[in-house]
Amino acid sequence: MADTIFRVAMHLPAQGVARAVARFRMGVTLTCSTAVLAVAYFRKLTANYLAQGARIGTTWAVANWILDGLMFSSGPMKMSLNQYVADIGIAYLAIPVITVGLGMAASMAAKKILPSITDRRNR
Repeated sequence: MADTIFRVAMHLPAQGVARAVARFRMGVTLTCSTAVLAVAYFRKLTANYLAQGARIGTTWAVANWILDGLMFSSGPMKMSLNQYVADIGIAYLAIPVITVGLGMAASMAAKKILPSITDRRNR
């Protein structure tokens, strides 16, 4: 994978490389933080995993859009709505996808549709 990223980066202008690296870092950070926080959130639940995953994912995405709106609507980081959506805002759609997926997995595990880790160890 690193080889592929390097090859792609070699064909981009210097500014394009920095932008591609920034987007990659943002995606990894967004995915990791969403997964870690969602797992911590789901540990406290006992039911309604899928609905709670949808609710918390949507809430987190909207909160990010609102906070970004405050930051990117004026000042030195100002950008148009179209530019924001294309560069940053669309990435936040990954948040509810991750939380709904984890909610679905938690729901299936609770119903014993998915074998638990301890079930696998006992085989």
